[in-house]
Amino acid sequence: MQPRMVLWYYVVQHCALTRHVWITVQLRYLRVVYNIVHYNVIAVPEYSFIPVTTKFQQW
Repeated sequence: MQPRMVLWYYVVQHCALTRHVWITVQLRYLRVVYNIVHYNVIAVPEYSFIPVTTKFQQW
C-alpha cells in the first residue's frame, strides 16, 4: 500500500470511531433523560422517585 492510502485509511477509521462514540454517548444521555421523564410524568407521581433512584444505583 502507498503511504497516502494508509494515512487515508487511518483517518477514515478514526472518523468512524469518533462518530460511533459520539452516537453512543448521545444515546446514553437520551436514555437517562427518557427514564427521568417517563418516571416523573407517566408513572404515579407519589412513587416516581423510587424507580429513578434504583435506576441510578444500577448505573
